[in-house]
Amino acid sequence: MIERLVDELLRSSTSGAVGPIIVNDDERLTVQAAGVALRASFPAPRGLGKGTPYDIARMRTFRFDFLQGSCLLVRGAAFAQINGMDPDFFFYAEDADLMVRLKAAGFVTSLVREAYVQHRQSSTIGWGSERQAYALVRSMLIFFTGRWGGHSGSWAPGYTAPDFTAHR
Repeated sequence: MIERLVDELLRSSTSGAVGPIIVNDDERLTVQAAGVALRASFPAPRGLGKGTPYDIARMRTFRFDFLQGSCLLVRGAAFAQINGMDPDFFFYAEDADLMVRLKAAGFVTSLVREAYVQHRQSSTIGWGSERQAYALVRSMLIFFTGRWGGHSGSWAPGYTAPDFTAHR
């Protein structure tokens, strides 16, 4: 798998990051995310192809806003150019923020459909825990009201984030 990711990253100097399809950590290999989309109706990420068997998902084309951060290969020069990860984000939205900044700097991100990685979702933070809920809400608020608040991006044509700045 790593060879496919490296090949795709090296294909073009404008390639900033590549990632595989993320599948559940079970023998069924159902998709968690073949890229992630942000929805205009509710500012929360949604894994594309979720629940689809990998063998079917790898044949489909997904239009995504960012790649899931659980497995990424990022070009070192691109990472340095955008000053790496933003320490304000922890557990959630760090991948979205990274991809938006890569795109703003002129880099392309690509999903390598021929590769997959198994991921045990939220096993570190505990799915459904208070800590997980806090981290998710905190990161989404920072993402949508901080750096990218009010931004009408490719993920949501015409969408403008609510102005929560008075509540900080």
